[in-house]
Amino acid sequence: MGFEVKRGAIVIVFACLALIFVFNKHVLVFFEQQREITKEPAAQATHEPNVATIPDLTDRSARVPMCSLLPQKGKRRKTSATAASSAWDVFGADEREFVKLASPCTDKTTWHKYQHMYARMLYQFKHSAASATEAKPFKMLEIGLGCNMRCVAGGFRLFRDYLPNVQYHAFESNYSLCRSGFRRSGLSGSEGKYLDAHVCEGSSENPADLDKCAKRFGPFDLIVDDASHMQAHIIAAFTHLFPSEHLKRGGVYVIEDLQVGYHPNWGGSEKEQTDGLTAPEMIKELLDWKLASNPTRNCPIDNKISIGGRRRWSHVVPEIAGMMGEMLCSHESCGFVKR
Repeated sequence: MGFEVKRGAIVIVFACLALIFVFNKHVLVFFEQQREITKEPAAQATHEPNVATIPDLTDRSARVPMCSLLPQKGKRRKTSATAASSAWDVFGADEREFVKLASPCTDKTTWHKYQHMYARMLYQFKHSAASATEAKPFKMLEIGLGCNMRCVAGGFRLFRDYLPNVQYHAFESNYSLCRSGFRRSGLSGSEGKYLDAHVCEGSSENPADLDKCAKRFGPFDLIVDDASHMQAHIIAAFTHLFPSEHLKRGGVYVIEDLQVGYHPNWGGSEKEQTDGLTAPEMIKELLDWKLASNPTRNCPIDNKISIGGRRRWSHVVPEIAGMMGEMLCSHESCGFVKR
């Protein structure tokens, strides 16, 4: 009998504690609701802007440095195939395939998330025929094999797997360094021999080196710049190759790693640029010309007038803008279609 009484008392105590917990929770919710009701309505509720909350865009001291927004070292994470895109996205299947084919030797599908860019910009090459056997071969040039990385030539494998009809070529400043990393990167003997026969050496800042490579392997349908990321190199290669005969009409030019254009280690700057010294500034001016100019009409903007105070590229950007059919910018990258 005594045991039953004790057990009943314990049950009653726990029941009381549960009631107290539920009661306190409802009391807190009630007072929280009363506080929301009695406080002054937000400025948005009256459809009148709260001037105090509007940032002063002219105050440069209040701006957040762009480099503080960049992913920090050690926080890279490979994007899962499921999270790569939404099911309703027409490019979703290509994005998932791009992620699936990426090996540990490439960072294109880590926090760079280039699968979004390439699923769209390479769609015409991947789906140009009903089957891979019917697809017409096309030529690609990748500037930079990642020879200074622990695992090299990751893009080489990824593009060849993703685009079975691609004729892959590469441009590298230090190919001997790449060859020394083939074994640790898991490249087979046949893959090494293929690269030996399809690589040009030189500087992407030197037009003569680019011309020599293009005359040997080009003209190209696709050019990808994933080289030194130095702003001078990116700009020199793009402004030379895109308007030249080295890139075919209908061809695609992709520039990766544009985020470093805001970092001084790669010749970029966190400050607002006005002279077009960085690749992002060059692209902004390209967009200015593309939006303001219409080659079929008389336009008040001509080649002698700079836009937004950026004068450095006014001699070449209008020409490129006139040749550019489409421009797509995604996470840390932009792609350009030549019409």
